[in-house]
Amino acid sequence: MKYLVKDTQLRTIIFEMLNSNDYFILEDDGDYYFFESEYSWRNRGYALMAYSQNTKQLYINYELLSEFRGYFPMSINDAELTIALWVESKLGIEINFIING
Repeated sequence: MKYLVKDTQLRTIIFEMLNSNDYFILEDDGDYYFFESEYSWRNRGYALMAYSQNTKQLYINYELLSEFRGYFPMSINDAELTIALWVESKLGIEINFIING
């Protein structure tokens, strides 16, 4: 069975999923780092996403993108843009550039 889902409906579903992850967000002088959990941060885990206030740049970990694309059939660019829109709405900031790695 196939379903047609509008872009706005898909974005709502994706935002709900990202909100449910309950990331540990560390703010450092206007920069933000998203960790899987506080435990991950305390044990020197890597940030899944990082935002730089100076460059308005968002870094998205490639593993997060791959996991994300496993749930939703979209291109890497669409996944990056959707995640960036969520980060913008979550933090009330503007993102000008997205990188992954």
